[in-house]
Order: sequence, then structure tokens, then C-alpha cells
Amino acid sequence: MRYDAIVLGLGGMGSAVAAHAAARGMRVLGLERFGPAHARGASHGRTRIIRQAYF
Repeated sequence: MRYDAIVLGLGGMGSAVAAHAAARGMRVLGLERFGPAHARGASHGRTRIIRQAYF
């Protein structure tokens, strides 16, 4: 299968990118290295703040 976009990492930002691209009609493949609710991502611990300006 062919994709218009491949998103590596489905944390907060990757999920937002994948959802936005899919909503625009793109065929999106999302790949995540770790399982859900892991402690190795950028959205864990002290780094879990995501600013509204990023969107």
C-alpha cells in the first residue's frame, strides 16, 4: 500500500499530525516504537507540557 505521509512516533505531537493529515484526506501510516502508556516519551514526567503555540 502507498501512503501520503508516514508519522514516526505517536505521542502527543505525532498523533496530532497523523490525525490532521488524515482529516485532510491523506493516507497516513503511524509507527510507534513503544507500547501505550510508556515512560520513555517526550510527554512523560517533567517534559509533558505541550504548548498551545505548537498547534
